[in-house]
Amino acid sequence: MEGVETAGPQAPPEAPGREPLSVPILETVRNAQSTHGLKHQEFSRYRQYCSRRLRRIYKGVRFLHGRGRFQKKALEPATVKDARHVMIPLVASERAWAHAMDLKNEAESSPAPGPMRSHLHRRLAKAAAHAAALCTLASARCDSRTSLEAQAYALLMAGTLAQERGRDWAEAGAVLARCRALLAGLAAAGTFDQQAVCRYFLDQVEPAIRYCQYQAAREGSGAHAAAAAGAGDDAAAEQLASQLAALQATPGGGDSVAAAHGGAAAPAADFEWRGAKFPVPDARTRTALQAAQERERELVAGQADAGSLEKRVALSDRVAAAYGDALSGVEAALALGQSGSVEELRALERAVRGRVLDLTLRRYSLQLHDLAAELGGSVGETIMDDAAAMTAGFQAQRSAAVAHILLAARSWREAASLFARAGELAGHAVERHQECERVDEEAVRGLVSLQSSTAAFRAVAAAEAAAEAAALGDRAASDVEALALDPNAPTESAAGHAYLCDDWDAPQAFVGEGKSTARIARIPPRLEPIPVRPIVLDAALNYITMPSLAHRVAKKAGTGVVSRLFGWGER
Repeated sequence: MEGVETAGPQAPPEAPGREPLSVPILETVRNAQSTHGLKHQEFSRYRQYCSRRLRRIYKGVRFLHGRGRFQKKALEPATVKDARHVMIPLVASERAWAHAMDLKNEAESSPAPGPMRSHLHRRLAKAAAHAAALCTLASARCDSRTSLEAQAYALLMAGTLAQERGRDWAEAGAVLARCRALLAGLAAAGTFDQQAVCRYFLDQVEPAIRYCQYQAAREGSGAHAAAAAGAGDDAAAEQLASQLAALQATPGGGDSVAAAHGGAAAPAADFEWRGAKFPVPDARTRTALQAAQERERELVAGQADAGSLEKRVALSDRVAAAYGDALSGVEAALALGQSGSVEELRALERAVRGRVLDLTLRRYSLQLHDLAAELGGSVGETIMDDAAAMTAGFQAQRSAAVAHILLAARSWREAASLFARAGELAGHAVERHQECERVDEEAVRGLVSLQSSTAAFRAVAAAEAAAEAAALGDRAASDVEALALDPNAPTESAAGHAYLCDDWDAPQAFVGEGKSTARIARIPPRLEPIPVRPIVLDAALNYITMPSLAHRVAKKAGTGVVSRLFGWGER
């Protein structure tokens, strides 16, 4: 099949002085598509962007095709000296693919889609050809990851072409399955950003594979599909495993998911905070938490480097953003009622928020302490005092935030205790601020307000706890009073009374001495569902055409003069 076979990513020995190029092919495609129109399925706009970018690349690398008359120049691996040379077949393939998708949208609404379908197939074949050329260039001039990404992209284009042609659904599904396996391997051997890019393309490949399998099953070629998928499986799987192993062994492999988790790319199912484990039922939340924990490990590892303050600030921002994504996933699961119970999701939300506050506290305190140590002298001591005051203030805010979470979860006793602790920390923070050389009046006013609000919320939580305890005591007392030695004694109903009609054999007086009102039957009676006759609407009768009975109806005698004269009108 045209465009299906792609060049392998084995790189030949490079010439002396020519380092292999590194081009993030999949990330470049994902960013370009999400930025230039494909968020709203504007394929024409994306095609125009690819044309402009291709023209800029041609001019930038001086890869022009002559003046006046067009004379196409061949792009050979020996002439590739810049990463922009590798971008030429990639952008050309994207332009052809965008044109094909634009034609597909027009064909769906056209009364005569035949010519458009033919043009669509030609443009997709062109896109697959450019992708195959990209794969050849990357295997010869780029590093191992770029070569594998180019191969995955070429397989995606070839599978899309085979799917649109619809000649052999089994072969199309096999090509897309190879692309899926390669993308999954790249995700397992990449960083978290690269893993997100691979998931972006996997979300496109999975539905296409299912559609090909469905069409192959409809045509009765399920066995042929299995044979096509299994053909060369062992050799291809062994080659792919060796390539991915070599990729993980590269100097950048220590930053991968597999390296961070001992070769296991699957995110953990639990989140641990302060010695407790919280189940994470949502896959999106698990991935975001795993990314946040990995970046947090990077942050801790980078603290030993004295000259990496800016890097640590950037890593701290990335950690906070990852935990923010995790919180968004938990909130979405709570709103949509997805997997996991509400109690588990609420507990996970509290744990993640607490972890964010811990990180914020540690981030500011460590950065200010590092800055104070670098400056030294009286300026360093002043910064140390400010850092201690800010740390105390963050501790008070963290305690108050967690207390509010517990209050919303109706954990009254825990919330009251934590509000009391937050008030104490706020008072301590005010004292530390007042000991500083330059008192931050705004921070002090905020802490004083926090101290008063925590006292008020503590009173609310304590009152709710006392009311809950009183309600529990009243309920227990009523339960004790309702106890009876006779197991058959009637109990009070939801309305507060028992009736004679409810239990005729109960040894209890429903009317007589000591009874203020007679309790014979409920007035009005309790509503109960009863079965009813089904309603049948003969709607099909309006669409049934009755057969003609004209041949069974007797014909009438003729009434003309000639018919009466010769007897033609007789029956």
